[in-house]
Amino acid sequence: RAARHGKMLGINKPFLYQCAEVVIAMMKDVYSDLESKSSFITKVIINEEQRFMETLDAGLRILQEETAVLKKAGQSVLPGSLIFKLYDTFGFPTDLTADIVKRDGLTLDNDGFETEMEQQRERARGAWKGSGEEAIGECYLKLSSSGIATDFCGYEGVVRAESQIIAIIMDGKTVESLAEGQEAEIVLETTAFYGESGGQIGDTGYLEGKDFVFVVQDTKKPVEKLFVHKGIVQKGIIKTGDKVHLIVDQEKRKAIQANHSGTHILQAALKAVLGDHIKQSGSLVNTERLRFDFSHFSKITDEELSRIEEIANDIIRKNIKVVTEVCALEDAMKTGATAVFDEKYGATVRIVKMGEMSMELCGGTHVDRTGDIGLLKVLHESAIAAGVRRLEAVTGKQALVHVQQTEEELKKAAGFFKTSPLELADRAEKLLKHTKELEKEIEALKGKLAAKDSGNLLGQVKEIGGVKVLAAEVNISDAKTLRDFGDKLRDKVESGIILLGSKAGEKAFLLCMVTKDLAGKFHAGNIIKELAPLVGGSGGGRPDMAQAGGTQPENLNKVFPALENLLTK
Repeated sequence: RAARHGKMLGINKPFLYQCAEVVIAMMKDVYSDLESKSSFITKVIINEEQRFMETLDAGLRILQEETAVLKKAGQSVLPGSLIFKLYDTFGFPTDLTADIVKRDGLTLDNDGFETEMEQQRERARGAWKGSGEEAIGECYLKLSSSGIATDFCGYEGVVRAESQIIAIIMDGKTVESLAEGQEAEIVLETTAFYGESGGQIGDTGYLEGKDFVFVVQDTKKPVEKLFVHKGIVQKGIIKTGDKVHLIVDQEKRKAIQANHSGTHILQAALKAVLGDHIKQSGSLVNTERLRFDFSHFSKITDEELSRIEEIANDIIRKNIKVVTEVCALEDAMKTGATAVFDEKYGATVRIVKMGEMSMELCGGTHVDRTGDIGLLKVLHESAIAAGVRRLEAVTGKQALVHVQQTEEELKKAAGFFKTSPLELADRAEKLLKHTKELEKEIEALKGKLAAKDSGNLLGQVKEIGGVKVLAAEVNISDAKTLRDFGDKLRDKVESGIILLGSKAGEKAFLLCMVTKDLAGKFHAGNIIKELAPLVGGSGGGRPDMAQAGGTQPENLNKVFPALENLLTK
């Protein structure tokens, strides 16, 4: 409401953030954080003001148009569907809408609005189903409640281990044995395979025993301390109680570790550049790349992104030892370690520390030293929700592949321009500038030709019912040039109706112009609506000028007689 009244007073830029500065000055002695975070608070308010100002004009325009229609129809209640549209699309609270329409004597259809809101909630619930955490299978719960659990031994680079099968699950039920070719899930007493959690995907590899091999295609952790190895029997027969040798795919594990440690370093770099308000909102770590979601109020600039990348790679090059420590959750929080807001932590947690830059609670696997990551390259930055941004990046070998592919594409592009990759941008800019100059010359020449042709067409002017009419097909291939040509003809005709048609490949263009003195009697938009279907199209426009396009240029010759029939009705 304040933003709207500011606009009514002629204030067309953010101003409410200045009020926040006054409040901070008044309340800083009681709330000390206000002063230290004043810059962040101010930026957030400015950003929100700018976003609302962008939608305010559009929302007000729609509201004014609708209220005018309602008043003309003698109605006094604003429909719930419109109130919802203003709320959902333009950020208008219902009390703001009520305040705006009060001066026009209108009230709100609050029941209709609530109906729309409930439908929106139903749509949201429908979209959410199946998108959250997977439902925990009954068989996993039964196993867990019976005391079956797995000890994880895969930290500190462990990718080989000995263990014993304590349960086999197939089609949601426990079984005693598996034959070759059967797909199932195996639970072990101890495992070096990391189970998917905390955004990190599960490990893959093999379980080998006496006369059998089980290919592990994925590892899940559906219940705390229950690791499930999903895969297929490649060879032999497997039974509960069998001894197994665990072989984790080491290359994939290294790639995953590099990406996971990369997310920690990326968060540290984000905080260093953007501020301490950065909080993790989600992540994904796999063999190919990493994805990091975080709280932030605006798009990251190219300069900020370069600085983030620079700091992250500086940490990597320092080859800092990654130190881990297991302790009680209460003690861990006292250290100032970063925790994910909605993450569920047990009584005991693991702290992962990388020098002075990064210290987080994390149960994932990590590199031994930051230098093992090699290189971190940010691929993309985007918004995924209000106040939440996303960074996607690659590390190690994948980062090198990305750099090489980018370099190869630059070389190809530079080859087309006959220049070097480093001079490509300058060369492209000059070429674009030259192209625009040529386009302007072409437009000027088209104008001169149109002026010459307009004089020739004036001889085709007819008088129908006392009105001068010029209807003709012209050799013009684009709508803009056709419109410019029509303007010149209208100036020369002075009083009358002009209908021009043209062909461009498989398209037809129509233009109708009515001089101002006849605008009250004839409507160019209505004329075009009648004629456009003849060329397989549609169109419309103002009383004095209207355009249409169609897909049947072969029928253009039918349009001009149709105009004559239309005017003589």
